[in-house]
Amino acid sequence: MSMRNYRMYNIVKYWTKIILCDNKRYIKIVYNMLCEYILYRPNCKNWCSLLRDMLFTLGFADVWYSQNVGNVKLFLMSVKQRL
Repeated sequence: MSMRNYRMYNIVKYWTKIILCDNKRYIKIVYNMLCEYILYRPNCKNWCSLLRDMLFTLGFADVWYSQNVGNVKLFLMSVKQRL
C-alpha cells in the first residue's frame, strides 16, 4: 500500500471512531459543526468536505449520507480494497 493510500485509510479509520463516539464529546461536537458548515456553504474546504469527497470517490456516498458504517471491520476492509 502506498503512503498516500495508507494516509487515506487512516483518515477514514479515524472518521469511523468519530462517528461512533458519544455526541457530548468535544471531537463529535466539532465534527458536527464542520458538517453543518459544509451544508450551508457547499464550496468551503474543511476536513469534513475533503473526507466527503474522498468517500464519494471511493464509492461510499451512501455511508457519508447515513453517517453510519455498520460493521466497522468490514467497512475498513472494503476501503482498503478500493484504495
